[in-house]
Amino acid sequence: KTFCQPDVEGGILILQRAAKEGYVRAHYTLGLVLRDSHTEEANRHLITAAQADYLPALQEVLPNRDMKTKYGELSAAQLRPYLDSIGLNRFLGRHYLECGALRELNTSHCWNPLCGRWAFKANLMVTPPPLDLRVSRMKMCSRCCRAKYCSKLCQVYDWRSGRHKTECQFL
Repeated sequence: KTFCQPDVEGGILILQRAAKEGYVRAHYTLGLVLRDSHTEEANRHLITAAQADYLPALQEVLPNRDMKTKYGELSAAQLRPYLDSIGLNRFLGRHYLECGALRELNTSHCWNPLCGRWAFKANLMVTPPPLDLRVSRMKMCSRCCRAKYCSKLCQVYDWRSGRHKTECQFL
């Protein structure tokens, strides 16, 4: 369920191994996935990625005004290289579409069309998850309250690219 592992724990173990090997994106991804269930560990991963100047992690840990002061208004073109590769996005998106069991679990897909990630909806947890683990909930557009995103990166990218800014007023 984490990057198409058959179980959440297996995906997290892969990411933890990659983080131990020094892969900054693995730290960032663990920070997102664990932020609702293991807050301290998630924060450590996000801070590690931010200390490596990984822009998406900085977006998650710094206040907006600090980001603007340090980096200015980032354009969609500046943010795009930080999105997952098109191949991974298509793989995740195809897996989500082809796996009816996932969609029956009351999941939500990231609104950014260049992202293939998904997460459980916040009200899903009827049965306790294994290992006291919840996959983190999506961020919602405060304007239309319909668009949901897996990260600030996806939310800011979708707005700055103009795609959601154009459709938001009609939702």
